[in-house]
Amino acid sequence: MKNYIINNYPNYQYGEGGLDFSHYYDGSRDWLHQHEPLLDYIKEKLQSNINTVVIFGCASGRDFIPFQDNFTCIGFDIAPLEQISWVCKTDNLIYLQCSIEDFVDNIDIFEIEWNNVLVYSHGSMMYASHSYQNKFIEILLEKRCKNIVMQEYEQDNSGHNPYLNLNEKNIQLFEKKMFKDSYKGNPTAHILIK
Repeated sequence: MKNYIINNYPNYQYGEGGLDFSHYYDGSRDWLHQHEPLLDYIKEKLQSNINTVVIFGCASGRDFIPFQDNFTCIGFDIAPLEQISWVCKTDNLIYLQCSIEDFVDNIDIFEIEWNNVLVYSHGSMMYASHSYQNKFIEILLEKRCKNIVMQEYEQDNSGHNPYLNLNEKNIQLFEKKMFKDSYKGNPTAHILIK
């Protein structure tokens, strides 16, 4: 496994004094060994040129499970690598300790062919500021990424805070579907697959 660290964004601090999502990284709960049902639906719709899955907020890697045998898996998250107990089993995993904001500000350092990638987030994009949520979409589109799926809570359908808040231009890019979350509720799936 390859590991890279970019941790420049001051609003993210993992662990003591910051965000503590350690239960997502330790793989100790049964639901952390099951991928989201949405991913089976998405996998069927992917074009044959897609060979890489990039997950933002990858945690212990459960959402790589349906892709672990045939795709390169690249995970972005804020936890140190040594604190992650991986539940996916693949030799094709690259982990980047990097916030969404740091990714947006440094996208050119990542050697990824974005036109051959599925980008996925589940319950992580909503923690970025609303301006960075929109910049994230715009910069991926500039890099010719055509497959973006975000399964996130919205202000009007969950009462969840924080929430996804895309501008009108970006929200129109996505088909919206409701998929039952395997853990807590019903986040909205925002699907762009070409």
